Amino acid sequence: KTETLGKLPPSHKHSYGTEWKSDNSNHWHECSCGEKSGTAAHTWDSGTVTVQPTTDKEGEKTFTCTVCGKTKTETLGKLPPSHKHSYGTEWKSDNSNHWHECSCGEKSGTAAHTWDSGTVTVQPTTDKEGEKTFTCTVCGRTKTESVGKLPQSHTHSYGTNWKSNSNSHWHECTCGEKNSIAAHTWDSGTVTVQPTTDREGEKRFTCTVCGRTKTETVGKLPQSHTHSYGTNWKSDSNSHWHECTCGEKNSIAAHTWDSGTVTVQPTTDREGEKIFTCTVCGRTKTETVGKLPPSHTESSQPGDKKPDNNSNQPNNGNTEDTKVDTGIPFIKDEDGKNGWNVIRTEEEKAEEGSIINVDMNGSTVVPGDIFDSIKGKDITITFDMGNGIIWSVNGKSITTEKADDIDFSIKMGTNAIPVDIVNNITGERYSIQLSLSHEGEFGFTAILSINLGKDNAGLTANLYYYNESTGELEFICADTVAEDGMVSLAFTHASDYAVVIDADSMEQETGAGSTAEAPKTGEESTSADTTNTSVNNDLWNRIWVFVLCGVLVVAGLGIFFVGRKKNSKG
Repeated sequence: KTETLGKLPPSHKHSYGTEWKSDNSNHWHECSCGEKSGTAAHTWDSGTVTVQPTTDKEGEKTFTCTVCGKTKTETLGKLPPSHKHSYGTEWKSDNSNHWHECSCGEKSGTAAHTWDSGTVTVQPTTDKEGEKTFTCTVCGRTKTESVGKLPQSHTHSYGTNWKSNSNSHWHECTCGEKNSIAAHTWDSGTVTVQPTTDREGEKRFTCTVCGRTKTETVGKLPQSHTHSYGTNWKSDSNSHWHECTCGEKNSIAAHTWDSGTVTVQPTTDREGEKIFTCTVCGRTKTETVGKLPPSHTESSQPGDKKPDNNSNQPNNGNTEDTKVDTGIPFIKDEDGKNGWNVIRTEEEKAEEGSIINVDMNGSTVVPGDIFDSIKGKDITITFDMGNGIIWSVNGKSITTEKADDIDFSIKMGTNAIPVDIVNNITGERYSIQLSLSHEGEFGFTAILSINLGKDNAGLTANLYYYNESTGELEFICADTVAEDGMVSLAFTHASDYAVVIDADSMEQETGAGSTAEAPKTGEESTSADTTNTSVNNDLWNRIWVFVLCGVLVVAGLGIFFVGRKKNSKG
């Protein structure tokens, strides 16, 4: 039935609401009075095949207006008998799956979404829920889930890993709350594609805080462009170069690392740290220094040299640019000549009367063949142990058939010799004990030059060997302490020794050695004829020992004070 509607009052105002009205062609908003507003043609999406066509039957495709949601259906013709599916590379998806789709609507590779860990887009609080958006790592589709309210006792924990977007970086709590939000700090960038006069280039920038990168286009070079590389070095972990403002590199070369500086000393419990610097561009790198072996003994005694603990010793030409790693011996005053092989070569070409000065550089053991090479020759080799300790060996003093490796390290101020035995000899005199690390005979005579202090200058250093089997100290030799505190003493084997400081040599003092004899009684003197020969022999032996020590001491002093540099031919 039909009824009449009265006229609208003059004061009527249209109210179109938010709901869409539509027909097959258009959509609009409509007032309760029937007036239309915003009339526009539908905006159809690409459609979804709801019925797959085959070569035998037609299919069906539904299109939806992306504005108002109205749908329309179209028929899809049968597939030609020769049809081959072409799925393309673009993903199609719904809430559960993604797939590739043929133009005919056939799906391929259908699989469930692989959701990432999500990003909180609305932060939850103790009063309201938040929102978290998950993205499929395969097709890019997103879904949103609610994030529950924070408990009243919640405390934010932001961690140390950076989160970021194209503009900013921040630390993020597990609840999604952000902290320390700041704009990226981009570095000066690295040209990854060089521009030319014909094409643009590409430059990559990295945030120096969070590590995020971005890429920018570098404009073409002007036809008149001339490279200007400047003087400042650019570098990466492997190389350094000069760079033009356009990004073109010049003089690319590998770093030249120095021998490094130990910044954290290693111990038996922890590793150390060593910093190396490129001598060309100044770039640095850090390497780990291995722990010290369990047998290592911390000591500041002479002969127990440690890296960076010899600042008062002469440089010996071993500058920062040429010094070798600690533990590798080198020939003094000869840049680049380091290692035992180089020292062996130096021995082979040395002439009679030559002196080879070796800086042990923290090492203590000398290979036996170093001595074998100079056996029987008037060639002297010195071993500077650091901290005022120098050993010297002349080839003519070597008697062993084949020398052993010799550990020349010394410990000063030991107490291996019983106090009462030492006091027997020293009385009120000053003395110091020393222990040689090597055990047994050297197979040659080694002259030890050691600093006993300037306060003892002019006095005599008397060397005594501790004979454990007899429990006595045996006099070896003596030498006068020089003005600089240095003294030279002769050794043929390693053991425990005592050095006694006195005004004169103590060789002739009664009880000075295990061979000292008590005065004879009248009865005993009647047997003098039978013992006279042995007594005279003993006396001559003592004299020859003293003469030999004197010769060796003089030779040692000559080596130490005169032979600082190896003689060269001509």
